[in-house]
Amino acid sequence: KSKILKLAKPGEVGLILSDGVSGGGYIWRKIQHYDGTIGYSAEKAGTSMLYSVGETSEDFNRSIDFTLKWEGGYVFNPQDPGGETNYGISKRSYPWIDIAKLTEQYAMLIYYIDYWLKPGMSKFAWPKNCILFDIGVLTGVNHASTFYEMEPVKILVMQYKYLANINTFPTFGRGWVRRTTDLLELTT
Repeated sequence: KSKILKLAKPGEVGLILSDGVSGGGYIWRKIQHYDGTIGYSAEKAGTSMLYSVGETSEDFNRSIDFTLKWEGGYVFNPQDPGGETNYGISKRSYPWIDIAKLTEQYAMLIYYIDYWLKPGMSKFAWPKNCILFDIGVLTGVNHASTFYEMEPVKILVMQYKYLANINTFPTFGRGWVRRTTDLLELTT
């Protein structure tokens, strides 16, 4: 007899950890839910999956490669207001996640859902979608949304100005400027 660990909300997604196994008229898949809970999810044969994010676009794949180049592994810098960070995912933003054990694959799922799908990055062309996506990761999706109507080079000029006024610029600014300059190179 199985224990129900949680009931997913409509539209909730998670990471599929195993191929489906048939049983009792359902296809069962091992799932890591968005909050970190691992269990099984059932789908009726012939219906859509409960927890599928589908195929990612080529632009997302290129954008996540760019971002992960700058957002390495586990870091716990006491000067970082985000606290513990792994692959750029911070404890402050995701307090329910064990940041030290976060996998790159699960970080990519978070990025795909919260930084690509929800803010609608697919409506922008390359490289603007990558620029907005990476700015959303670095300084917040709400901040990135203020640039939606701008051209890529103007976005980056405004981002340089924004970064220079963050109080942790003396500690992290050199890396932020190099990263933003790397984004600028996408526009040429």
